[in-house]
Amino acid sequence: MKRSVFLFTCIFIIIFSIISKPAMAKINQTQLEQYLVENNWTMGELVEYLNFYDYRLNDFATLEELSIFLGTPITSENLNDLLVNYQISHNELVTLLAEFGETMADYKFIEDLDYDVQFYLAHNEDFSIFTDFLSLVDLTEDELKNFFEYVSTLDENIVQQKLTLINEKVAAMSYLQGEAKLSIQEEQQLFSLWNDMLKTLSIDPRFYLVKDDKMTLIDVNNLTTQELFADSQLFIALHNLEGELLGTLKFHEDMLNSHLIYESLQQLGEIVGLAGEYREMIANAKLPQTAGNYVRNMLISFIMIIFLIVKYMLSFKAHRPSEGTNVTY
Repeated sequence: MKRSVFLFTCIFIIIFSIISKPAMAKINQTQLEQYLVENNWTMGELVEYLNFYDYRLNDFATLEELSIFLGTPITSENLNDLLVNYQISHNELVTLLAEFGETMADYKFIEDLDYDVQFYLAHNEDFSIFTDFLSLVDLTEDELKNFFEYVSTLDENIVQQKLTLINEKVAAMSYLQGEAKLSIQEEQQLFSLWNDMLKTLSIDPRFYLVKDDKMTLIDVNNLTTQELFADSQLFIALHNLEGELLGTLKFHEDMLNSHLIYESLQQLGEIVGLAGEYREMIANAKLPQTAGNYVRNMLISFIMIIFLIVKYMLSFKAHRPSEGTNVTY
């Protein structure tokens, strides 16, 4: 009887451990509001921050778990430590962030600032090339930032295979670098690749031909005749799937049948590659504490239960009467 009760208790503990996670209480609302006030943050800003990492407030059982995930608020002390670590001055930090369309006011936690500074310093030269080149097609720094951040939120596993194929096709046309004039077939291939890459990135590209101060929406399949570009400009408006404008590209008449169409597409592919690298870096840096603790605690619970069962069985065997022993009831 005692043995049955003991085994039942162990099973109950296992079941309780499994079902207790979903039943855990939510974060205390009063404590959360106080935390937001102390960090000069709104609930909307917190929700937007968590959404970027594909998390929701309900994914955290306690304020402690949430605060660990968010990171350490920036102070003068840890900011100075960061400057010393990267051997830059405060003015150099401000300048670096500005080059990527950021300010110190955009950061709440020192870890987030650290990740970005590390990434920006490693790719500062790349972004300078992107900015200089894409300025030729009138893409501003703010628009480049919008595009980069949007692409950074995409699920890389879904788009990577398609992007790899597109990048291979772009690389196969590297002979167009420096070409003063493209053939109609080459233009057709390039605009088709432009459209394929933007569609793969969940971007709705809208092509407009501007001629005599008149803007006309055209189909990408019609961008195949050089006569169409005479005395014209081409605008490409980049919208996300919600219809929000991320940026616009403008190709002047003398650019439309030259190597710049190819090289701008090449630059776009490299920006997308860096965006994926950035996304992977911050995703790895922001692995949740809650899931890891839950699994760890479950393993500890199972080990303890197994240990108790083994201990009980050994104890039961030690006290079990041996054969031939007379037992008085």
